[in-house]
Amino acid sequence: MNHEKLHELLPLHVLGILDAEDRLHVESHLASGCTACAEEHRTLTVAAAELAFSVTPVQPPQRLRDAILAAAAATPPVPAAEPRRIWRSWKPDPTPDGLHLVRADEGEWEEVLAGVTVKRLSLDSERGLVTMLIRMAAGTSYPRHRHAGAEECLVLEGSLQVGADLLMLAGDFQRADAGSVHLPQSTPEGCLLLVTSSLDDDLLD
Repeated sequence: MNHEKLHELLPLHVLGILDAEDRLHVESHLASGCTACAEEHRTLTVAAAELAFSVTPVQPPQRLRDAILAAAAATPPVPAAEPRRIWRSWKPDPTPDGLHLVRADEGEWEEVLAGVTVKRLSLDSERGLVTMLIRMAAGTSYPRHRHAGAEECLVLEGSLQVGADLLMLAGDFQRADAGSVHLPQSTPEGCLLLVTSSLDDDLLD
């Protein structure tokens, strides 16, 4: 897909109305380091957030409200999508000279959830640890999970909301010990994370 077409899709990506294929094209392009599109995407995200907060809520008619609530109660909840923990299938890094290098333009971004992609940096199969970049699009989240080993997370860009009380900003670092539980993690504006974690974390939701 050419740059012009990708640029046209940015507003639709911010609004969350792209299909999975186009969304992945846009997120891969943003992850590639296009500064012009990244800046445009940030501007659109801020504008959308400001517009949402500026709209005055309107109380619906009582009959319509009752009908909507009745329909919601009659519809079974849709189970949340489970992340594809693709890092469990990754093979150990080839290190013939004891060194492993991943350049900025190397590696593949792989989708684990809608709007959440990961890029492998290294895998230590002996200790069961993986180091990766995680990019979360605005409005996405990752479910509650228990750590099988210590996890370390550095926010490189954007912001990460952990549970209801902790907001991590660019430059913030957190270590989670083995056995600890991370509450659902979400991002209002999108974020880029550097994470080292166990291959065997347990999903709790």
